[in-house]
Amino acid sequence: MKRTFLIALLALMMLCGCTSGISDTYWRNDKTGEWMMGITDDNLIYDSKIWDIIYSSDTNGVYVIKARCEKETIAVSISKGNGDKHLITVNGMKTECSLIDDKYLPDYPEKDTTPLADNNYAEGDSVTITGWIRPEPSLLNWLREKRNNYAGANGEVHARIKSIYNKKETTYNTSIDSLGRFTLRIPLENTTFFYLGYGYGYARMVAEPNETYFLMVDPIMRKTLFMGRNARLQNELNAHFIQPKTLSWLDVEEKIKELDRLRDTVAVLKEENLGLLDKTIKEHPNLSEKYKTFTRNMILGAMADVLMMGEFLGSEVSLPDSYLKDIEEHYWSQMDQLCVLMPDDHEYFPLYYWWNLSRIASTKTGYKLSQVIEGADHEGIISDITSRKGYMEYETSRAHVRSFKATLEELKTRGWSQAAQDIYLCRELCSIIDGNCGPLDKYIMDYADSTIQLPAARNKVHAVSEKYQNLGKEQKVNANMSKGEKILRKLCEPYKGRPILMDIWGTWCGPCRADLSHSQEEYENLKDYDLVYLYLAWNSKEEECQKVIEQYNVKGPNVVHHILTAEEQNALESYLGIHSWPFYRIIDRNGNVIDVDIHPESIERIKKILDKLDNG
Repeated sequence: MKRTFLIALLALMMLCGCTSGISDTYWRNDKTGEWMMGITDDNLIYDSKIWDIIYSSDTNGVYVIKARCEKETIAVSISKGNGDKHLITVNGMKTECSLIDDKYLPDYPEKDTTPLADNNYAEGDSVTITGWIRPEPSLLNWLREKRNNYAGANGEVHARIKSIYNKKETTYNTSIDSLGRFTLRIPLENTTFFYLGYGYGYARMVAEPNETYFLMVDPIMRKTLFMGRNARLQNELNAHFIQPKTLSWLDVEEKIKELDRLRDTVAVLKEENLGLLDKTIKEHPNLSEKYKTFTRNMILGAMADVLMMGEFLGSEVSLPDSYLKDIEEHYWSQMDQLCVLMPDDHEYFPLYYWWNLSRIASTKTGYKLSQVIEGADHEGIISDITSRKGYMEYETSRAHVRSFKATLEELKTRGWSQAAQDIYLCRELCSIIDGNCGPLDKYIMDYADSTIQLPAARNKVHAVSEKYQNLGKEQKVNANMSKGEKILRKLCEPYKGRPILMDIWGTWCGPCRADLSHSQEEYENLKDYDLVYLYLAWNSKEEECQKVIEQYNVKGPNVVHHILTAEEQNALESYLGIHSWPFYRIIDRNGNVIDVDIHPESIERIKKILDKLDNG
């Protein structure tokens, strides 16, 4: 009986095999330098897929593996070659490989001069990221205990991306299954830099349109590797990322204080940062052209960003034109416009650069019509016209268009591409729409349609304008509601028929508490609107919530408090795109979320939106 059992056990071992000799190994293709394969106890990573090992054996130093992914099966053998080289054969195709010893992929063996992809801002493009965040028990337990605010801590991968058209930030996330696997599709306006977070860490990505990448994060073997047809830049970026040395807004305002000193300080920082890039390239001469272009642009963009903080220095209405031209000559002209306009951490440069050019352009357009009218009206005839209903709206729309025309001409003179001009105009128009809480009038919309050449930018203007145009109109209930929408509708159901001002806050959030301290003023200012105030506490304990509620008197007959569970938080974060706190939204009388940014300090804006909801 015992002998029979041993024979059966031996047969089972021969059938199932053992990968212990090559388990937890990662291999690169020596010819291309790409990550080719990864092997764990039960899985094989190959061709951007995770395969289940169904058979393995070790005979005289040759490992044989059979693996399956869905309906496909592959045969793999790994044998010792010359020196540290190994020969990996997949379905008869032989490749000379070597082990990956470091956390990131080693340098590629050949140079690559392929430029960064530019889709000319075509609509409908995206990137797909699949991967495996390999579970490590002690780390997962630690995350559960911490229950921190990163999406990945609750089993999610996420990326936050800001639109170049209207600066609106959107969080894209997906759940990680019980085995640590995920697939995330992200719409892209063009090549985009972002951080892909997974709770206890992140990977840097410069995602190109319509690419697919596979990310492997192995905390056990300390590996972060990308696989894919064009994954080289991702591997280089994570292995050799350069964080530019820069200045904060407080540094500029409190330490620098003068424009000339700021310009000189940034010039030194520029050379220091570019020197670090040159040193990195010298040490790793095969770094790709994509890596060099992106890193150089990131450095120059960061420096230009700091220079535009000069807006806060001095009493001048705008920065001197000579100062702007210095930025153009030494920073802007040395950058690839594609990357400068990508939504990253640098906002001051495009925002304040365009703002200053607009003011410079306005000085070239002569007197404004209102100034001419003021000087010419002696008998009250013209003032009678200007006081008529609708005149100010008429003149304002004409003034906007005159300003846009002058600024676009200035941008064109200074070498900005048509795409960059379109993005500028799109941003300005979206800002006007949001500021007025209403759609563009026909005159401005006709100008936008005739001027903006990028279809995506033109469509964005229409979409934002229509969002306000539809305020107060009946909305159809989504038949395929997300989990987050179902949760929020359930929370709002008792108050159907009344508008709701939703405040998502946390006891740990300083800005949240600061806003709550003005709650009674808010209630008083909005008392005519029959509002329900729905406070949803995020990652907060009941006892701590009660202390804050009592401290700031966040109470009243129309005030409702609810402490969100972890499950509710995850669902609402995905549904509402929450990425910062406090988070505010108005919910109409039918339970529909109005996707318009608001803040309790902007009482008049809230009133405008509430009036539009009721009056259409």
